[in-house]
Amino acid sequence: MAINTMPVSLDEAYHILKEHTLIPFAGGTDLMVQKRSWSETLPKTEVPFLFLSKIAELTYIREEDSLLAIGAMTTLEAILDYPKTPQILKAMIKEMASPGIRHQATLAGNIGNASPAGDALLCLVLLDAQVVLGSLDCERVIPVDQYIIGPRKTVRKAEEIIIEIRIPLDGVPGMFLRKVGTRKSDAISKLSIGSLYWLQNDRIVDFRLAFGAVGPTIIRNREIEKSICQIPKKDILHHLPTIKHQVSEWIRPIDDQRSTQTYRKETALALLDALINEIHNI
Repeated sequence: MAINTMPVSLDEAYHILKEHTLIPFAGGTDLMVQKRSWSETLPKTEVPFLFLSKIAELTYIREEDSLLAIGAMTTLEAILDYPKTPQILKAMIKEMASPGIRHQATLAGNIGNASPAGDALLCLVLLDAQVVLGSLDCERVIPVDQYIIGPRKTVRKAEEIIIEIRIPLDGVPGMFLRKVGTRKSDAISKLSIGSLYWLQNDRIVDFRLAFGAVGPTIIRNREIEKSICQIPKKDILHHLPTIKHQVSEWIRPIDDQRSTQTYRKETALALLDALINEIHNI
């Protein structure tokens, strides 16, 4: 009997995944590249796709208890247009995709792709975002940085679907975001760096720092962040050599077709230098 691969409701999708192994397909802008084949031939997949585009209940953005709740089929363009979307995520969406792709791609797809160079992932990790997984049996809520455990590897079970992304709305912090790629936009990152920071009375009261494409997942070290908190802004340059040494020991870039380990490390440290100087000069 043929498998229905285009459910029109979550319940129907859950029942299909309970009985069959399929790959959830949201916008497909990552998945179709990952599974691409020769010109004019079908993509190579181990199992069929489960197309989620007809599930209307997965398309929404709403505010709930100081959280921004984003349905899994909500496009990047809709997220970009939403007034309460955090500015760092808006800035990255503009860099990571052309308008055509933004009207098709989803955050859920970027998360599901689980690439250490995933542009939106950098922002979601900084924002302490959570992934909601649904199945016929239950729902699970998992922090994004715990959901992805390696390149193309996640904790999603075969019968589960990403149904929602939740982002805490933590006011309006200072932000720093740089993506290094072959082109200014619409290119896979060689590396990326992002930071969110909160200043009060010229003192750093909260600081977050993450890097993309310098390890097997998006890298964020809360011990380094904690050491930077409470430093007076005027003194932060004195701590820069120590911070750069800590980061140098922490990141583990590799050589691949896009860049080299040496380039990635040196550029990451140079961008960290720019971040600390920017905070000092505010």
